Amino acid sequence: MTKSEVKEMLVKIERIFPRYSPSDKKGILDAWYELFKDEKAEQMFKNLNAVLKEKSYPPVPADIISYQWPVELKIDKYGGMQL
Repeated sequence: MTKSEVKEMLVKIERIFPRYSPSDKKGILDAWYELFKDEKAEQMFKNLNAVLKEKSYPPVPADIISYQWPVELKIDKYGGMQL
């Protein structure tokens, strides 16, 4: 991810959680960028959106990076389960 993409994520978190307003925004951006720089932006934005739908508090980087998508089980025509 680029630094501007990480900043976009932080801005979105602030908009969803107006009370979340760190005083050292540059320091927060730098710290988050170090954690997200090797991640794929598209996946991280998907993860962020999922986390924001589930949590009632501002996420930390680990919530977003290690988000586990639910596994969808399907029943085949014989009644067996498939992933």
